[in-house]
Formats: sequence, structure tokens, C-alpha cells
Amino acid sequence: MNKYEQIRVLGEGGYGKAILCKRKSDSNLFVIKEIRLSSLSPNDREEAMKEAEVLSSLHSPFIISYIESFQERGCFYIVMEYADGGDLAQKI
Repeated sequence: MNKYEQIRVLGEGGYGKAILCKRKSDSNLFVIKEIRLSSLSPNDREEAMKEAEVLSSLHSPFIISYIESFQERGCFYIVMEYADGGDLAQKI
């Protein structure tokens, strides 16, 4: 997380939270999904890793882009582009 500056928490769930962050190198905004690994079963940990793998393989202007993922301090982080126009529920 050293490359990113946290701005605010966008949402929280049972396994972690979504954080709006700014990349220090260029000030671009991203959403980082933080998943606390200690609260996951081995199967759920594997599913979290698969989520990052699937996201990294998707390339479409209609899908939020995957940037990177990494593990640090007992958490798994998935970095994704920030959709500043809101989410689909807001649009509908």
C-alpha cells in the first residue's frame, strides 16, 4: 500500500472494504478492495485469488479494469480503476 494514499472508505462488507486511493506517482484515483485474509477459510482465500485472476483477464470498456493485486500485512488487495460516475444502481 506504500504506492497509494488512502482518501476514504467507499464501503465495507464481511470480509473487507473498498477504499478510494490516489496513486502517489501520478495522482490517479483507484479503488482498492482490501480483503482480510485472517477472516477467510482456505477455500475463501482461494476464491479471492481467483477473483483477481478473472478480473485481470477481462478487457472491455464496459467492465472496471484490473490494475494489480498483492498481499501485505495479512490482507489481499485488488486495485481497480475508479468509476467516478457512480455505480450501475445509481444510473438505473
